[in-house]
Amino acid sequence: VMRGLCKGAFTHHPEGIVPQSVRRVENTLFLAWPPFEVADEQYFIQFHSRDTTEFLVTHSEAHGQASAGWAHACGRGRVACLTPGHTAEVFAAPAYRQVLQGVLRWAAADSKQISHAI
Repeated sequence: VMRGLCKGAFTHHPEGIVPQSVRRVENTLFLAWPPFEVADEQYFIQFHSRDTTEFLVTHSEAHGQASAGWAHACGRGRVACLTPGHTAEVFAAPAYRQVLQGVLRWAAADSKQISHAI
């Protein structure tokens, strides 16, 4: 059920907390957020559908690039998935709070009310 709802699934994550950059991927759902740096576990995902929009990626010198945020409609609702957030440092980052606020606004909004990226 979760695989269908999320349209992607965890494949693996290397051991440990690593420094990584987090940046927005060009998309039509969300306006720009500033890139930021955090130390966190880096999760790797495999998408199971093309019917989702990737909007966030992480990159570490140790492990390369990984998808970190994606979103899509699901029935009459919306689903957004985020992989960062395994350390308090991530949630303390003002830029990540902007990401969370934008994602929550998008997920809670009536799709008829939004005609532009938020």
